[in-house]
Amino acid sequence: VLRGSHQIPGYDRIRSTYGELDLDAGDVSGTGWFTEDPEEALHFGGRFETAHFRVGDIVFFGMKTLHGSCVNRADFLRLSCDVRFQPKSDPIDPRWVWNSEGKISGEQSRWALHRHDRHVFPRSMEDAKRHWEVHWKKCSDSASKDGLDNQTNA
Repeated sequence: VLRGSHQIPGYDRIRSTYGELDLDAGDVSGTGWFTEDPEEALHFGGRFETAHFRVGDIVFFGMKTLHGSCVNRADFLRLSCDVRFQPKSDPIDPRWVWNSEGKISGEQSRWALHRHDRHVFPRSMEDAKRHWEVHWKKCSDSASKDGLDNQTNA
């Protein structure tokens, strides 16, 4: 969990762009992950937090908290479950509710079926981040204080 990413000002732009992204309605292809590079996530502030989890442990965090996991190097399966709650007064997204046929239409959604098709979803996450002006890249200049290119691209 990236501590503070749900409220640190450095993440405001990410929360208002990526944090509001509806992958099925948008045009961004791929996994839907903001990044696979932990350094990129740290660039905007905060710090990673972890703990020694045991079987049955549960971690709760809000929708706007950046999070991820490491490669499972153990010789046993690791499972995770994504459970979402919302205020009773908010409308329910019908894509994620069982229909009369016992199916969840979101499982066959446009994004689920075509997310790797650049004709259907023409922008990569990197393209989207440049558009949102939250793009980050490593700096090859060893004179840089922290080894990062702190410029935001337009």
